[in-house]
Amino acid sequence: MPAVDGRDRPSGRQAFAITTTGMAAAIFISIAISVGCQHHTHEWWILVIAESIGLPFMIAGLVGWWKRPNNRIGPLMVIVGTAWYVGNLQESANHLFFVIGYWLFFINLPIFRHLILAFPTGRLVRPFDRWLVITGYVGYLVLEGVRYLREGVKGPVGPWQTIHVKSSLGDVLSLWAIVLTVLMFWSVLRRWRAANVAARRLYVPVWLAITFISVVVIANTVAAILKLAPDVQLILILCYGIVFVTSPLAFLIGLLRVRLAFQGVVGLVPEFQQAPSPARLRGLLGDALGDPGLKLGFWSAESCEYVDAQGQRITPPTSDAARTATFVESAGQPIAMLIHDPALAEQPALINAVVAVARSALENARLQAAQITEIQASRARIVEDALNDRRRIERDLHDGVQGRLLWLMHLAEQARAAAGDNPERPGLAEQLHELAAEIRTTHTVLRDLAQGIHPAILNTKGLAAAVEELALRTPVPVRVGLPTSHLPSAVQATAFFAISEALSNAVKHAQARQVMIRGWEQGDRFVVEIVDDGIGGADPESHGLRGMRDRVHALGGGFDLHSPTGQGTRMILELPCV
Repeated sequence: MPAVDGRDRPSGRQAFAITTTGMAAAIFISIAISVGCQHHTHEWWILVIAESIGLPFMIAGLVGWWKRPNNRIGPLMVIVGTAWYVGNLQESANHLFFVIGYWLFFINLPIFRHLILAFPTGRLVRPFDRWLVITGYVGYLVLEGVRYLREGVKGPVGPWQTIHVKSSLGDVLSLWAIVLTVLMFWSVLRRWRAANVAARRLYVPVWLAITFISVVVIANTVAAILKLAPDVQLILILCYGIVFVTSPLAFLIGLLRVRLAFQGVVGLVPEFQQAPSPARLRGLLGDALGDPGLKLGFWSAESCEYVDAQGQRITPPTSDAARTATFVESAGQPIAMLIHDPALAEQPALINAVVAVARSALENARLQAAQITEIQASRARIVEDALNDRRRIERDLHDGVQGRLLWLMHLAEQARAAAGDNPERPGLAEQLHELAAEIRTTHTVLRDLAQGIHPAILNTKGLAAAVEELALRTPVPVRVGLPTSHLPSAVQATAFFAISEALSNAVKHAQARQVMIRGWEQGDRFVVEIVDDGIGGADPESHGLRGMRDRVHALGGGFDLHSPTGQGTRMILELPCV
């Protein structure tokens, strides 16, 4: 059994970058704390809390960066934690450091917003999120810069004195922060609603942390706008700091839950080794990946497409769909496709581990699906050959036998006219007239027979016109609602003969007073619904219905019959159009 591990090992260059960044961040934080503690006036416990807030994020970010070196969440967490201490530079006697500290006092807020919107991939995928992050950075830097230039504050003022400064631009900045926080929460809420149950359960701690952060940020900004007492604002900032401290724990819990998913993979190895059926395999993969809505497709070399366990085509989701696909290959050849929640795409190690232990089962299931596909293709060819034979027989009857009968009828009429009232052959004209009438009747019967074998109108005008003509010949009212779009010939013929059989049953056996026929295209399938108001009780094993079901199944379609006694009959046919 291959090793199952949820971590990506950093390369030498990545390890150097992580180590160097961690050392640089630690040095900067140490300097910032020493600068910020020079002239503090608060209680020692407040100072300890305030100067410890950024450390958990910085440490958790380094750990996350090491475990997931190809994910940007780790570096963002390091930046968020380090940015907390930039405001300490306001205490510096160096004018440049003071300006940086005053200007970037709240810079960790737009960076934190960036982190939240980029979770869990570290990338801003949606345009709205990118716009929100860029607007947050630019708006903060511009407004805070203008505020400094306009108010001309001189330092040092201390790391917590910025909240005491009354400023109209400060109010604008606070309102700006409220608007962006509300928009951020709305974007996260949309993502949460779009996620499946597994993804929601996996990241519950993070969702809760984001909710608390949004509430605390809005409370802080409202307090700043209302010019509440400095002590009240300080308490709110400390509350923000507490939420800020606990947020890395939420991220780590999410990481721990991913690791627990790997342990679940190990527990399912015996199941995978028992060569489960394709349907069972789909369930096992869904359990292993924590995605009960997972779909499984198998590569068909014959049709060069992915099919499900029933041999029906599966189309990979588009890039903007609510699902995404992972493709499984062996020796460069495609085997299967997993359609799952997009959140799993950011856990490639988990997917690779699941695929590694399930590869043999996937290959066996692919072979089973290929056999089903081959059987269905063979049945479809048989149906198509039978349809071609029907067309040929109908054409031969129409062009051959029916044409000869028409000519015989014409000759009989000519002979009757020539015989007239011949006294030498009394009754000859009457006999010739009867002969012509019999030929005409035979021609009509033969024409109806040819129509029953394969109606010519089906080829020339399509299913809708053929069923409309059939409805006109039915002795009960028939409402027809079929599309006029082009359908494959095998689908048209199967649907027509099924409708013909259903109408015959409705009139002869069900004592129906009216029949409704509807049809519509649903994806790559054509659905036909036939409903009558007869006595119901149709026997699905009767010769006609069994033949109808066999023809539908031969095309890989579905047949459903609902005929309770005394409540009419409802039939639904689903025919694949590909």
